[in-house]
Amino acid sequence: MSLERSVDCFMQEAELRLMLRQLPVVLWAVDLNLTFTLSEGRGLSQLGLTPGQVVGMSLFEFHQTTDPNVPVIVHHRQAIAGETVDFEFVWQGREYQVRLEPRSTEAGEIVGCWGCALDVTDRVTVERRLSRSESQLRAIAENAPAFILVVDQAGRILYINRVQSNRQREEVLNATINDFIPQNSASDFHAKLSQMFVDNLPFVMESISEGPIGEQRTYQARIAPFPNEDGLPRALVIATDITKTRQAENTIADQQAKLLHVARLSTMGQMVAAISHEITQPLAAISNLAAACSFVLSQDPSLDPRLKKYVNSIAEQAERAGSILSGMRQFAKRGESKRSNGDLADIVNSGVSLIRAELRSRRVALHMELPADSLRVSVDAVQIQQVLINIIKNACDALDLVPNAPRTIRVECTRSESKAIICVVDSGPGLDENVLKHLFSPFYTTKPDGMGLGLSICLDILAAHQGTLEARNNPDGGACFRIGLPIIDASNDAGSGECGADHLSD
Repeated sequence: MSLERSVDCFMQEAELRLMLRQLPVVLWAVDLNLTFTLSEGRGLSQLGLTPGQVVGMSLFEFHQTTDPNVPVIVHHRQAIAGETVDFEFVWQGREYQVRLEPRSTEAGEIVGCWGCALDVTDRVTVERRLSRSESQLRAIAENAPAFILVVDQAGRILYINRVQSNRQREEVLNATINDFIPQNSASDFHAKLSQMFVDNLPFVMESISEGPIGEQRTYQARIAPFPNEDGLPRALVIATDITKTRQAENTIADQQAKLLHVARLSTMGQMVAAISHEITQPLAAISNLAAACSFVLSQDPSLDPRLKKYVNSIAEQAERAGSILSGMRQFAKRGESKRSNGDLADIVNSGVSLIRAELRSRRVALHMELPADSLRVSVDAVQIQQVLINIIKNACDALDLVPNAPRTIRVECTRSESKAIICVVDSGPGLDENVLKHLFSPFYTTKPDGMGLGLSICLDILAAHQGTLEARNNPDGGACFRIGLPIIDASNDAGSGECGADHLSD
């Protein structure tokens, strides 16, 4: 080789080394004995090395090992054997992406291998942080109580954070919003969605959708523009289940309506008391005139005797009407609860007399079974009658549910140890187990037009009397309501007392 050619080769090699030292990588070469023959690149400085510093050092010495099975040694032997090897390697706390390739002569003979390592520590750190951030965001989205969706301009679902238990994710991702909401809501949604892409402003709407077990659920959705890399129109939909909220609002509105109805009933009670008071006077006049007519008829034996009988009947019916009105006035009257000692059978008979007309109009046969011995109790008779009437009316309502069954109600008065018991037994369909659990709860009702207050008030009345109220189903069908009241001793059966509790009325 001429001197000039040697100088050119030297200059080219020097320029090449200069260029290699500017690259942000570590470059090296080893021979067949795994001894370094080259080490260049700006990346050496991060390892505390200078170009050419490790030339002549063996790979084992550099990595401070004698084990031929160390992965980095194995990879170099693979490259010397003719393979291209890519792997990741950690050295002195830095992460490198490494490639090894066979190094050959012009004749194709392998004389070692080349190595190139790129420091990817910063990139990998950022990628791991992004991955953790994405995992955290994914966990937040998947566990959010709301449904989070991304849809395109046509309403096709591109992403959903979770699906209902009765659906598959693939099924939802191949569907559109139209498949999950009513037609009228779908039309409204698409109109507002198109306008949102024009105005770039979010909107809110409510819709009904089917729940996991086929029930109707109410959802409130907020829809907003969703930026994305491809620039295509996308929308973010966050749908929250507000079914319980709406049900609570409806329940509150219903209870408010019922309370207004209670107020109206209270007003009607006052009107009943006033009207019955006014009618009492003409009834008294009828009774007095009937007595006068009876006296006149008794003075003339020649008159038809049936006239006196009829006049006496008029007087009896007038007195009976006055007694009924007096009971109604006391029943509707609000004020202090006044207790007196009395026979339970008399109290029951008086209460039933107030409802007999309704029983006849509803074609209900009432059977009374009263004890021969007196059961003395200290109660507010009007309140106990109120309880009895309420239960009998409920029994009548139960009979209406089975129109072809016998329409009978049985009222029994018995004694059980120190308590007087009133049982109201009907031949209706009985009570559902779930109904029995909530039967005495305020505002619980099974009637379309019921208020759910009657039995709750009855329970309060009996509690104020140290009594009890129970409900159960009869083995032979129908329901039985059992009222228990304390029996007073004969030694205490001498007077009456007052209770300061306000009178409760349905």
